[in-house]
Amino acid sequence: MNYRELLSLWADWITLIGFLISLTSLIISIVVLRNVKNIRNYYRLKVRGPELLKELTKLASNLAELLEDFASNRTIFNLA
Repeated sequence: MNYRELLSLWADWITLIGFLISLTSLIISIVVLRNVKNIRNYYRLKVRGPELLKELTKLASNLAELLEDFASNRTIFNLA
């Protein structure tokens, strides 16, 4: 094996190693991006959670009142 063949073999191995490192970096970046997105969504919900719960409670009580009004006025709608 002469010097040129050895150099060519070395270059092939370096290219393969570079490709594998690049692929590993891409996979790690995707995993980190997904984790950051999950963390961001968690804290968004944690911050907005009490506000959303208050609004849902208000809407639920409003719905209960409307249901009672409907039940008391059932004869008006002729659905009895």
